Amino acid sequence: MFILFFICLGCVHYSKYIPQPEKDIEQWIGNFTKQRSFSYRNSLQTQTVYTQAQGDCIIERIEHNKGTWYAAGQTINFEYFGLGDMQYSRSEGKWGLSTRGEESDALTQITRVLEFDNFEYIGFEEGFLYNFKANIPFIAPDRWKEITGRLKISARNYLPEEIWTGLPDSSVYWKIELSDYNKKKILKPPISQWRSYLLNSDFEYVKPMKRRMELFEIDYRLKKVKEDMMLTVPKQYNIEDIREMLLNRRLIAYRVAEEKGTAHKVAYLNDQKTSPVYLADSLFDQQNIKSAKIKFDGASAPYIEISLREKIIPGGRIAFEVDSTVVNIISLDTKKKIGKLNLYIEMSYYEMQVLIGGLLEYLPRIEAREVSEK
Repeated sequence: MFILFFICLGCVHYSKYIPQPEKDIEQWIGNFTKQRSFSYRNSLQTQTVYTQAQGDCIIERIEHNKGTWYAAGQTINFEYFGLGDMQYSRSEGKWGLSTRGEESDALTQITRVLEFDNFEYIGFEEGFLYNFKANIPFIAPDRWKEITGRLKISARNYLPEEIWTGLPDSSVYWKIELSDYNKKKILKPPISQWRSYLLNSDFEYVKPMKRRMELFEIDYRLKKVKEDMMLTVPKQYNIEDIREMLLNRRLIAYRVAEEKGTAHKVAYLNDQKTSPVYLADSLFDQQNIKSAKIKFDGASAPYIEISLREKIIPGGRIAFEVDSTVVNIISLDTKKKIGKLNLYIEMSYYEMQVLIGGLLEYLPRIEAREVSEK
């Protein structure tokens, strides 16, 4: 539950978040994959193997972990980097490239465990504690029906802090501890491999192209090739990723009319035909956006803080339309001019970065094709 208030600068702030652990658990779990990054320590005990590892993950970008396997009297050290569908693993001091597996993908392991939809709140002990039915039968295939789970949600950021799943007697289990959410991490793979794309765009657009790429916070190289541009990026970014990065995005904020008869047009919230929205006059579009940045509210939900070039008088409810879809409606009970608005949209941190780039830095329509790999 959020309590709202307004300040003289006209920016809406969430002053205090009051958690309701029995109701908010679904929201807290949903927010997990929308974060920027996290660190972790995990361990796995089966009947034949024990492993422990630690790692860092920049969500939807790159993950790095290293640890040790103990099995049959042997000790084996391991280290992995996961990027997109690629994985680097080190063996005998050398790095090899292969298709990505779950050994370099803690995010997938966590989200699979948390797919269960009935978390039983059992109380507070330096965090919010829950029981649930875990879905990891591989750790005890012959006793999978007995596997249970415990989840601890941090009282500081309302994100998973510890997950334990296993048999009641702890003879087999998987445990992960999560920390350092949303710290700016720099993770680089052990081998730099690149893909190059030819862009049919005049080099006069090199400055907005550079500004857009810098908003995405990825490594890149840009150079002129005859009348076109050559964009070189790390190998994990495929042609679909590049095309999405090159798209111009569209945002329009409308006043919301109370009745259909006074609306200029009818739209639907998140394209759901059961949720009509009556749109009146437009308040602003992306041309009036001075800047935009991603922030996190009291419950760790990401949102985009939009700063306007010219202040507006909201006058009630505002609907945000992104790429022709109404994605959110907010109510502003003020008659003062405001220069900042908070946009909540069902996107991860990385998806919000791509959206901001497409809103703030105009590019002409650009076609891209892969021309080399090295």
